Amino acid sequence: MDSSTTVLIDAGDDGQAALDYLLDEGRDVDALFITHLHMDHTGGVEALLDNGVRIHQAYLPVNAGRQRVDPNALALLARLQEAGVPVTFLARGDRLSYNETAVEVLWPVRETARTGQDANDLPLVLAIDFGGYTLLSASDLTGAYEAYAAVPADVLKVAHHGSSQSSGSGFLKQVSPAFALVSCSSGSRSLPGADTLERLAQSGARVLRTDLDGDITLTLQNGALCLTPYKAR
Repeated sequence: MDSSTTVLIDAGDDGQAALDYLLDEGRDVDALFITHLHMDHTGGVEALLDNGVRIHQAYLPVNAGRQRVDPNALALLARLQEAGVPVTFLARGDRLSYNETAVEVLWPVRETARTGQDANDLPLVLAIDFGGYTLLSASDLTGAYEAYAAVPADVLKVAHHGSSQSSGSGFLKQVSPAFALVSCSSGSRSLPGADTLERLAQSGARVLRTDLDGDITLTLQNGALCLTPYKAR
């Protein structure tokens, strides 16, 4: 949320958390970034549309529909078109500016985005600048490509729910985050991976997990970055 502008990155599998917030605040979505077409990231978009939340613009990675994706997630493209939502495909170098926030696309690269790959290889990876701080949103990016999207950041939204196949030591050294946010379910036995948590600890980042801490709110208070876990309120 940037003043009167609402930007949403993915909507989860059922959209309930995003929907509750948007309805409580009486907000539509000005910009929806769909990082890739897997249902745990896109399933909630239909819930938003079904409940009358207007989406003014949607963004996806270049060649999103040509990767190995969930068929139900692919159908979302048709649903957005039916709802009259403009869809733009983004790649490295694209930049969008809002009131106090700028979103820069780091990955994928338009010229080398091949087809038929795992959608986790080519998701939108975003560097979000706000108030002099940077949040690196790594989506589900696999370790094979993460070096291409590594930039220094104050906050890292950890790739692929803390998967052991991402967030390598070299990547974390380049990013050097003060905070690492892991979005994961309490019902998962394998995510986040123990070795990933160890690498995050060795990086010096303070780790916050949605399965343990609940929703995590980032705000600026007198110019200082504050992270508030829901369960600590």
